Amino acid sequence: MAVIGHVEGRSQLSLGGWAWDTDRRASAPVRILVDGVPEAELTPAIRREDLRAHGLGDGGCAFEWAFPDALYDGEPHRIEVVAAATGQPLEGQQDGIVFRVDNYRRLPAAAAGGGDPARRVAGVQWFHSFDFGDGVVARGQKDRRTLELEAAAALPADIAGKRCLDIGAWDGFFSFQAELRGARSVLATDHFSWSGEGWGTADGFRLARELLGSRVEDMDIDALEIAEATVGRHDVVLFLGVLYHLRNPFEGLRAAAGVCDGTLVVETTLHLHHVEEAAMQFFPGSELDGDPTNWWSPNPRCVMGMLSALGFRRVDFAPHPTAFVGDPAPIRGIFVAHR
Repeated sequence: MAVIGHVEGRSQLSLGGWAWDTDRRASAPVRILVDGVPEAELTPAIRREDLRAHGLGDGGCAFEWAFPDALYDGEPHRIEVVAAATGQPLEGQQDGIVFRVDNYRRLPAAAAGGGDPARRVAGVQWFHSFDFGDGVVARGQKDRRTLELEAAAALPADIAGKRCLDIGAWDGFFSFQAELRGARSVLATDHFSWSGEGWGTADGFRLARELLGSRVEDMDIDALEIAEATVGRHDVVLFLGVLYHLRNPFEGLRAAAGVCDGTLVVETTLHLHHVEEAAMQFFPGSELDGDPTNWWSPNPRCVMGMLSALGFRRVDFAPHPTAFVGDPAPIRGIFVAHR
């Protein structure tokens, strides 16, 4: 029996992935281990078009497992997903997933603020998607699976105990994920989407923070005003989906780098892969995704060069986790720069 599979991400409430038996050409049952003890066994049956497109039957080999209430005890737990028949760990877990929740899902939704939570969530125009439990779901423009894949790819594995700054936080999904993973402190900042020229507001962030019982702090500040005097210094700085909205992207990176003592993570659109030199394409109108606030799109060499010029000794690049495997010209990418 040969099983292939991948654990692709997790939220505050669940983890997901897929498993496929290459011999039987069918989904492969998986076993969930918590601290080395079997907790659950699942037969993947969720259908996904991307899995079907890659030749995995009708695509019905994905799974999602909701964390049991016993894990919400504030203690770290090691979770591992293995093929039930062979005990082989699925890919994407490194040395296992360390999961700890200090303050999520502990504040009952009905007790958070006033009014019906579902009605309050429905009254917000969301960009990020959230599952707040008890059937209260925010369906944003970016779906939960994509967000969870991005979080798994962008957030450093060693973020626990570190100071984190999220620039361009919007509804705060990555801020809350950093807190979930044990960051010592998290400051979410935005201006463009909270009170600037973007279409969003801070309503989603504030409501999500309330319903999650989070302690993430916030500051309405423009990306170019980020400085030690305004936001302090941080071990991890997230700069996700921000670069191409800036009229002066290098100055935005310089500001982010100026408060970063450790790791700077940049997620951006990409163009000009065929250009061997560092290059960036300018979009004077709405040519990039129909959005007049999308000004620039660099090639990977350009982003890596800017980060190197800002003093980062190593820069790792990976295509966006939703990119087609082996695509030589992904339209988005993630850069992790290390001091």
